[in-house]
Amino acid sequence: MWAIMGRQTAVKTVASATLEGEAYYRETKEFADNHTVIGDWIVGKVGSIDSGFVYNRAVQIKEINEGRRVRLDPREIYTRASEQKGWYAFRDKMTVINHELMRRGVNGQSVSLNAKTNEDLSELKRKIVENISAVNPQWKKEFDSFQSDSERAEVIHSFRAASTSPLFEKRPEIRHIQDYINKRDQISTELERRERESGTPELGLLSDDNNNDLKELWLRFRLRIAQEPDFADLFVRYFERDDSITRVSWPTSWMVNREKAAA
Repeated sequence: MWAIMGRQTAVKTVASATLEGEAYYRETKEFADNHTVIGDWIVGKVGSIDSGFVYNRAVQIKEINEGRRVRLDPREIYTRASEQKGWYAFRDKMTVINHELMRRGVNGQSVSLNAKTNEDLSELKRKIVENISAVNPQWKKEFDSFQSDSERAEVIHSFRAASTSPLFEKRPEIRHIQDYINKRDQISTELERRERESGTPELGLLSDDNNNDLKELWLRFRLRIAQEPDFADLFVRYFERDDSITRVSWPTSWMVNREKAAA
């Protein structure tokens, strides 16, 4: 019921409906409007439980009157609550798979779900998605977002900007975001170096056999950080499929340069 009651109105941009959120709206409006792809995290709907804000009716009315907020109809209220319920179910079930991958990793096995030794876990994950989708098709639509390399890269670039912004320095999960982006950028830099020095484009790909050391490093890091309580919800929502580190997501990609030019 709280999930439904807590979403009875929607923000046209990505401002939070709270007393803190009213000031937060003013302070972060430009950042939020430039990074709408992570809007739910910006307003505290995804992330550490301490990042969530208590909805306040006075601010809701103010935002509606100023045109920053529109009311949701009952169908939209149900849809958003269903999506959240689906994410909780997926996170809890993936925790079991990740723990088993970590156990196998300690025993010297690969921690990649694509490895032949982990086909059973890959199939289990497929069934988990299938089962949740069967009872919660609204979640499946959300789960299928960020399919393309450029869409996933936009998420990474937005969180990279957030990780160095003073606007979010007090968020409990920000240190995990910083750790995630820093480790990712370290690996990206090494991929770029190997590609440049070898003159071989394939060496810029994490999937190349010559980069198995970096791939294993990345997969093991992801498994560990996905278990952090303040980061778990954020991970399944935004980083679950971020295992390839494509060129467009590198800190030196054209997308980053485009944002700098627009700033």
